[in-house]
Amino acid sequence: MADHARKPPVEHACRAVAWQRAAFPDPPSVVDVDLGSYMGRWYEVARTRVSTPFQALCGCVTADYELLDSGNVRVVNTCVKMPHPLIQGATTQAIGEAVPKAPGKLLVTFDGQPASFMADEGNYWIVDSADDGSWAVVSSMMRAPIWVLSRTPALPGGTLKDIMQRLTDRGFDAWKLRPTTQGDSCAYT
Repeated sequence: MADHARKPPVEHACRAVAWQRAAFPDPPSVVDVDLGSYMGRWYEVARTRVSTPFQALCGCVTADYELLDSGNVRVVNTCVKMPHPLIQGATTQAIGEAVPKAPGKLLVTFDGQPASFMADEGNYWIVDSADDGSWAVVSSMMRAPIWVLSRTPALPGGTLKDIMQRLTDRGFDAWKLRPTTQGDSCAYT
């Protein structure tokens, strides 16, 4: 029997993570993020495929951030289930809390969710942002998933393409980004 066939799946996963971290150094986070100015509503304008049940079939996605007295951040993610006739229009929310770990890096956990294996590093890295604060890109030390957030439901023409090029230049799989349904068909709360 081949040696790799006897290794438990967890060992394979750990080796894959170690290889990826060695091959691709951690992406830098945006170190000059002022959490106070990052608070408020953001609209998800694009994302890569995400394995969380919350985001399956989601459109009209918003993220609301509120700075707490503790210095942590309250997170309320809201989405409307879109293309499936049995659930279309159902609004769902995921409520959680983000703990700042380093400039531009936070550990976000949602109610009932165990802490991430990336607890020391954080799982929410602001890896790029507009100088004027109109958009931001969130990912993790693994460079995936990727979320493109905007202060408005849509970015000005060409901006998403420019963001994707910036991400590609930094080793992200930006070609995997897919637009998120936003705009007139959304009833934001």
